[in-house]
Amino acid sequence: DIAWYRDQLYLVSNTSHVLWYNLTSHARGRLRDLESVGSIAVDWVGHKLYWSNPKQQLIIRGNLNGSQQEPLPILTVAKELNIDAVEGFIYWSTGHAVESSRLNGKHKKTYYPAELFSGKQVMGLTIDMDSRTVYWIVRSYEGSSLFRASTADKLKVGEEILPQKVSSLQYPNMQGPLCYFDNHLVWLRDDRYAVIGDMMGQNSAVLSGMSLSELNMVAVVDTALHYSPRGRKLSEVNVIPQPISQQSLRVEGTFEEFKICWNPVHNVNYGLVFYEIKIRNLNKKDITRETIEPFWIYESPYELVPYSPLFVSVRALTYWGASSSARALLHSPPSIPSQPTNPRVFVSYNRNPVEEDQEIIAVFRWDAPVSPNGVIVKYQVSFWLDSSDLQVTELPASTMEYVVPELPPNSTIYFKVAACTDVGCSVSTSPVLGDSGVETPVPRLLLSTSDTVQITDYDKKENHTLSRSGSVIDIAYSSHDDRVYWIDDNNHLITSNFYTSDKTKLLSLNNSALCLAVDWVGRFLYWAERSHTGHGSVLHSLDLNTERHTERTVLVRPVPIVKLQVYPLNSMLYWVEERLHGIGSLMKSQTDGSGIRPFFPTSLTISRWTRNACNCPQAPDVGAAIAIDQSVPASPQLLYVDAWTHHIVASDMDGCSCTMLVDTSTVPAAGLPPTSMTVDHRLVYWSNATEGRIYSLNKDPSLVSSELTAINATGVRNIAALGSHLQPYPDAHCLTPKLTPEPVQMVNRTDHSITLQLPEPERDRDCGNVSVATVQFTVYYGLASTSPSCLEDLTYCSKVESFDQLVKVDGLQELTDYTFFLTFSNHYSELRGDDEAISQ
Repeated sequence: DIAWYRDQLYLVSNTSHVLWYNLTSHARGRLRDLESVGSIAVDWVGHKLYWSNPKQQLIIRGNLNGSQQEPLPILTVAKELNIDAVEGFIYWSTGHAVESSRLNGKHKKTYYPAELFSGKQVMGLTIDMDSRTVYWIVRSYEGSSLFRASTADKLKVGEEILPQKVSSLQYPNMQGPLCYFDNHLVWLRDDRYAVIGDMMGQNSAVLSGMSLSELNMVAVVDTALHYSPRGRKLSEVNVIPQPISQQSLRVEGTFEEFKICWNPVHNVNYGLVFYEIKIRNLNKKDITRETIEPFWIYESPYELVPYSPLFVSVRALTYWGASSSARALLHSPPSIPSQPTNPRVFVSYNRNPVEEDQEIIAVFRWDAPVSPNGVIVKYQVSFWLDSSDLQVTELPASTMEYVVPELPPNSTIYFKVAACTDVGCSVSTSPVLGDSGVETPVPRLLLSTSDTVQITDYDKKENHTLSRSGSVIDIAYSSHDDRVYWIDDNNHLITSNFYTSDKTKLLSLNNSALCLAVDWVGRFLYWAERSHTGHGSVLHSLDLNTERHTERTVLVRPVPIVKLQVYPLNSMLYWVEERLHGIGSLMKSQTDGSGIRPFFPTSLTISRWTRNACNCPQAPDVGAAIAIDQSVPASPQLLYVDAWTHHIVASDMDGCSCTMLVDTSTVPAAGLPPTSMTVDHRLVYWSNATEGRIYSLNKDPSLVSSELTAINATGVRNIAALGSHLQPYPDAHCLTPKLTPEPVQMVNRTDHSITLQLPEPERDRDCGNVSVATVQFTVYYGLASTSPSCLEDLTYCSKVESFDQLVKVDGLQELTDYTFFLTFSNHYSELRGDDEAISQ
């Protein structure tokens, strides 16, 4: 086949490739992107090539260089193509039929129907642009006949095509193809002769010559055939639309009736511009529509929920070509949202160990609406105290929490919340209340994973990373000091602030660490590490009240201590000694290492326990995880794991009264036995290092069958319930040292020094065996003979500070009288700002 545009020829070779040749420059080449081409034609208005691909049974169009190919929605084997570029139609023959459509493949019409087994073949097809007539030749065993019909642009909508037989041709075995040229028809008679005749196919003449042989194609190159639209120059005609502005894609209307709009295309100056819109809605079938308006009214909007995502693609079309698609994610119009979900109130106390008064804080939280029906722009929170006036505040959509500080004691606060879109606000949730007399804090966990230390808001399931420090052996914290402590796999004892990322190394351990605990009242760290032999363990302590960070050996055990807990209100240590893998014994002692004994009564004391009607087992085997529940200071409990049944059991601190909290028969395959365990005011939590999950269950025995909750925590190693309510303090007077009537004793003296033995500070009897922060002794001294004397004004005194009760005062004058005064202080007296109490 041959086609041409201006001075360029396009030829389909017998290898189905397309070659080009420039008649002016004589340059030549091949269109690389075109394969398996059967026939070819040129749209001289839209500057496009059209070609058939018999293998794929397609007609394809693209740019003149073969780029930006677009298959037409026509399934056919086209052997000849003819283009009416001005009117925007394409005509083709299949060898048995003649058909037409718009240049974009739409509005297909049949001029001559296929009669596959009649012996008839269509051998030529051409268009008389002047008379607006289509001509074709049909060859049969009876001979060749010329047919004609009006061009498609002359047909009315629905008008039937009535082909007219023009004549029988003089040469019945004509070969084709057929061309129109200046009110004449040209065709090939055979491989040596071309024939030119009138529009009736008669009065023909044979074109022959010595150079004409092996003919199989004829084409007429005449610029008059590529005519321009009436009243226009071809160079001025633009039929290819520009892309639609992506920013102009928008939705207008309400969710009950809306349309998708875009800015129209204005660069096309000939022919009709229409638009193809494709909509993909995740819940419905894809929609494809065409419209001549720069908008499309959505069909059946009632099938969409408000603010449904719509993936919209729009492109501008003419019959000659199309723009690239503009794509955008739009949403159907919003509506009023449903109300927020899960409103809840937490009440927490902001404690100060040395003050009786404590700030009471209410934290109101909620979750997003199930049906937001749009973009939530704000929340309206309403709250009131008992019978006080309603207060309303607005919060940004990113905030789903509201804090009310300084609640009055024994009061009730009520909350409700509404969600708002640009359309309006939902109805408010039903009121929820918080009782300031009952502390119900936000549940939080301190946890370590394989490479981080984190604080987890268990209510929101949100994590805050404190440190990325590699694997952590164990963790502990002091809520009052806002400090976290951990031992990493390099056996470094490290601390960090709750709210900053600063880290401080306190100590490098001598051996492999096993576990860690903190006495938050006395401010001591306790940890166990393997002994030098590798079989037993040594328990050490570190005084956080001093800057020296010197460790002290508390006790030595012949087996590993795998878990350690401290109970400061009675200055006791509790730990698990592992005898076999996963099987251990529960032990206890004073924090100074004295009084080591089993936690549960032994056979030597069984009779006394029997009289008291104890129900705890005698010396049970326990797992590695233990925890102390101190949420109710008056009745603390120790939680342990039965090594054989894997039940989680709570015992009083005497090992007498036991209650099962987690029964493995009711929660099978839920991370039991745990490798770490903790408890707060409401829930017991546990984790297993092999699972990467944290489980929780209400610890109320009456709710043992309550729903088990689990959250993912990849690589979790240790967990600890977090909060000041879980680290109770004794009465403030038990925290600070008191003057003693015992005198300071001089135990040694030289010409220039005196060594003093300082008395032990007193404590009130009702304080029991509460842990006490280390006392700092300050010895003031001065010459007794000076005026004003040290006795009258401490600013005239020298002083020596010490944490030891044996103090040596140096630099004294010989044979001189001195006055000495002693004061006691510790962390809590400084926190309270006490005046120094002086003892002479």
